[in-house]
Amino acid sequence: MDKGSPVFVVACDGSVQSVHAAKMAAQLAEALGGPLTLLSVFPYSKSSPLVIAGATTATARF
Repeated sequence: MDKGSPVFVVACDGSVQSVHAAKMAAQLAEALGGPLTLLSVFPYSKSSPLVIAGATTATARF
């Protein structure tokens, strides 16, 4: 990848709109030869129970 190559980064939250954005970015990245990075995003309030539920006593830091 040379210095002028485009880099495509798309934040995906699972919504229909983010799926469409990811598909469009994939098509653009393929057509222009640039890399594509997908970021998964979600509200902290929804993720915190998941993090705590997956933690063990040895790894949990409160």
